[in-house]
Amino acid sequence: MAEGRISDIWGERTPFGAGEEWPARVDTHLVDGVDESRVDRWVRGACLLCSNGCGVEVAVADGRIVGIRGRAEDRINHGRLGPKGLYGWQGQQRERLTAPLIRRGVLGHAAVTHVGGMEPQNEVDTDTDIDEPGALRSPHLDLQLTGHTVTDEVTAKQATAFGYAGGPVEITEGNEFVLAFMAQDGTSSDGVEASVRVEDETIELDRAPAPGEGVAAVAPEGADVWLDVTDEGETQSLNLRDGTRGDSIDGYYNAKSSASDLDDYEEKGQATAQAGEEFRPETRSVTLSMTVQEAQRSPWIEDRGWADDGNVWVVVEVGDIMTDSVWGFDTDEDSHEPIINWKLDIDELFALMHGDGKAAEPYGDATLTADDSRNPIDAESGDMEFDPSNATLVFQVPDDTVDAQLRITPEGTLEAKWADATGSSYWNDPPAEGDIDIGF
Repeated sequence: MAEGRISDIWGERTPFGAGEEWPARVDTHLVDGVDESRVDRWVRGACLLCSNGCGVEVAVADGRIVGIRGRAEDRINHGRLGPKGLYGWQGQQRERLTAPLIRRGVLGHAAVTHVGGMEPQNEVDTDTDIDEPGALRSPHLDLQLTGHTVTDEVTAKQATAFGYAGGPVEITEGNEFVLAFMAQDGTSSDGVEASVRVEDETIELDRAPAPGEGVAAVAPEGADVWLDVTDEGETQSLNLRDGTRGDSIDGYYNAKSSASDLDDYEEKGQATAQAGEEFRPETRSVTLSMTVQEAQRSPWIEDRGWADDGNVWVVVEVGDIMTDSVWGFDTDEDSHEPIINWKLDIDELFALMHGDGKAAEPYGDATLTADDSRNPIDAESGDMEFDPSNATLVFQVPDDTVDAQLRITPEGTLEAKWADATGSSYWNDPPAEGDIDIGF
């Protein structure tokens, strides 16, 4: 009679007409393997799981409850029982737990967690010989370990921070809970693979920790707990107890990653324009100026990937590249004021000096052009922007480079133009070479 009563809570219908007696329907449920022939006795009672107080008989066998049925003669329910009455008594079985289970922390547990308001008991020691202890950087990750906590018991309140659904949690013999804390500042990405390594066991994590999160693990007492991250095919390791690194890419830690507030460049030279024997040569000044905006230093960049082993990329942003060589002149036939169109090749204009006078050339072969056919001239200053007027310079240098100079050497190709003639031009004295200091 009890089959299907969870999905069909009313059970089989027993309609009757007006004035007729309500027909009995005895609902019965016995535990698996027991039928009525095995019941020692039926004990009368009432179901108290709702306010109806339906009459019941409780089946007893071998001194324990094995089932229940409704009392057919009861005036309240005439043998019928609801799902609560049929099944609720099973909570009184002897096999039911009489005390809460105790969770135990065992080896193989590791998780990225939310640490809430917890603080580390042990801070990372920054007074060491290693570069930036506790730091872990990769193309899409920038984390800083601030410290860790060790305990042999996790309270219910701490359970989430240690990677458990509830607590308390007790440690197994010879082991301890370790919780590492990451600083609030930094970056993280789902594309970074991460795992925790304890002795010979590696536990894969769903993702790398984000700034402000924790990494929890169970480890043998005093054993190193390593966070391994793999980004763009390269793996690095961070010891979550003391902030030392195992496998690492030195270029991320031995210098700052950026330099700003760099000097600008502006220098003036003299060039001579000529157009054959029937025109006299004309000498005039030519100015070049630009802003050196910032420099970035990294072993990996988006456009080019990883630098060669032992090297880093240095990317320098240069903008507002301008000259007064293409300035307006009198178009009368008697005019002898030439304009000078100017082309500069990036790889000849710029170099990055490092080490003992070594020069790194920029990648790429872009050409900057200032001429009278395309670029507007500022009427007030006579200046014109080169096309393009900015450049992203990419260099590769040894990863121990912390000081460099952006060397600017303006020469390039000059073309002279008059109102009625076109000729050539050469430098009498090109704009002075400039070195812009870049310190990381």
